[in-house]
Amino acid sequence: MSAGTALPAGDRLAVELTELARLVRRLAPDRRDPERFHVEKDEAARKLAMLARRVEASRVTDGVQSWPQECR
Repeated sequence: MSAGTALPAGDRLAVELTELARLVRRLAPDRRDPERFHVEKDEAARKLAMLARRVEASRVTDGVQSWPQECR
């Protein structure tokens, strides 16, 4: 895909979730830098919460709950 070409919403969500899964898989305490574990854990939690809010916001339309386009 060339630079500047936007991905469809479902693909963007999949890419973001894949990146988070990669972050969580490599997440481990490091005796040389113990704070890094907590910083990366908090970053993953923040990103997951943001994705959850985006999905929830896209589900609520005119007071009716529906699945977002990217999850269909």
